[in-house]
Amino acid sequence: MGISECINKCSKEEDNSQTPGNPYFIEETDSIVPQSIIDIKVNSGNFVIQRENAKAYDIYEKLQFLGEGSFGSVYKVKRKKSGTREIIRALKEISKEKMCLNEESSEEIRNEISVLKSLDHPNIMKIYEFYEDNEKMYLITEFCGGDAGNLQDKYGVLPEFLVKYIMYQVFLAVAFFHANKIVHTDIKRENVSFFYKDNSKDQNYVDNFLRNLFQDKEVTEELMEAGGMENLSENSLKVVRELTNFDVKILDFGSAKRRNLSKLSGITGTVYYCSPEIVNNKYDFECDEWACGVMMYILLVGAPPFEGETEEDIFSKILKDEVDLNKKELNNISENCKDLIKGLLEKDAKKRIKAFQALKHPFFTSGISIGNLFKGKYKENNEILKDLYCSKTADVENKNKNSKFKEMVIAYISLNFSEEDEENKAKKIFMEMAGGDNHFLIRKKTFVQRMNNIYKGKYSSTDIEKLFDRLDENKSGNLEYEELIRALSDKKKLLSDKNLKEAFDFFDQNNNGSISWNEIAKIVYPNGEIDKSIMKEFMEEIGQKDENKEISFEEFKNILRK
Repeated sequence: MGISECINKCSKEEDNSQTPGNPYFIEETDSIVPQSIIDIKVNSGNFVIQRENAKAYDIYEKLQFLGEGSFGSVYKVKRKKSGTREIIRALKEISKEKMCLNEESSEEIRNEISVLKSLDHPNIMKIYEFYEDNEKMYLITEFCGGDAGNLQDKYGVLPEFLVKYIMYQVFLAVAFFHANKIVHTDIKRENVSFFYKDNSKDQNYVDNFLRNLFQDKEVTEELMEAGGMENLSENSLKVVRELTNFDVKILDFGSAKRRNLSKLSGITGTVYYCSPEIVNNKYDFECDEWACGVMMYILLVGAPPFEGETEEDIFSKILKDEVDLNKKELNNISENCKDLIKGLLEKDAKKRIKAFQALKHPFFTSGISIGNLFKGKYKENNEILKDLYCSKTADVENKNKNSKFKEMVIAYISLNFSEEDEENKAKKIFMEMAGGDNHFLIRKKTFVQRMNNIYKGKYSSTDIEKLFDRLDENKSGNLEYEELIRALSDKKKLLSDKNLKEAFDFFDQNNNGSISWNEIAKIVYPNGEIDKSIMKEFMEEIGQKDENKEISFEEFKNILRK
């Protein structure tokens, strides 16, 4: 069975799970067969498909070897053709021969693709495409640079405020994928990226900034003791603003599980991070929160909370010993921080603090709120949102409504070729608005309140709701990260000739120089066959009534630029 068949099998498996104790459970709609054109969802995950008749190294050029695992190697790569900007990504090259010796590892690869396709969040690594030949599989993902383990190995134990910055975003991601019924099972320092995104600064600048942050106790103490941003010195204010240029993302979903009706079983993850219930071979979502607590402790202390000479010793201490919060390394750590670690390392999973609850813990809400770093007193978010409202994309009267096909093409181009500046804008807006009622999604209520605060009655709530509905292209009831990037993107740049050619080649799966109805149908509804009457309606929106007539590149450009 090929990898694409296995992924389709995974995506069709019935999953009737619930998310215990989480009021922000996200209802799945992707598996619902479209009954009309209105039901067709524009999801970025639809565009993560196996490229037929294409080879990974025809598309990507190796730049740097990053590491090696049990079944293959990881490289930093550059896309040979990259639309309007240089595209740097990571390529995971997996040996089929080695993988076939271990069916469990084969399942991990299929699972990682399936899971990452379904998750759209600024704090979760993106997957873009995958390839397969007779010998290897190739996963193309976001290049996320260094991780929290590299950071600590290089500079030592982390200042408390930096731990606060990193863990807030980790909990945003955990709350999000838990709401999507995903259990990661292997959260650890090495699976959390910490990477400087601003390409205008060189590595020496980044190293100097981090070295100063770790060594300047006056600044790090002020960041934890200040009552808010308004109380910071100019030097400390520069530090927190610079921190927002560092990306925090959770990586490696190879051992992630989709939660079904029964609890999960089997030893999984990394020994030091295993929760008591994993040791007891019956676990649930809460194992991820335990791992977060272990990671916080390691980042602050430099060693795990439960150590031993053998795996059995470690497991015994995980089950029996209480976490030691009186170590000298924790002498200057706030009581709020210690209290959160204690709540995360609660042995009774039912009593353990959940990710969405951790986001409201005083460790994050007192003093300088991490969510406020992305909004603070900045005026730029207001200006970005004003531009959004006034742009053609944000036309509340809906006079220039895009066809579903055009929405999908724009979604593909935005996912793959959006400008970094637009992604950074979207992240700041997302991080600000996702800090509302639920802390990990932008709901309509939050969006309307925020826009009303900017315009102070200039536009009605009804008009703003219409704007939200238009931006919510997959009709999930939430404004998702990729939807926000698309909304903030310059459509003239997105629809450049280079980008349109890249999109055309993507839809032209058999590389014959034209796009057929069948090729579009596979992307419109990748989970199975779409009803012909719905497909006909879909194509008639762009003036294509003959199902035997294929679309040339010139026709494709005309459709997109109408």
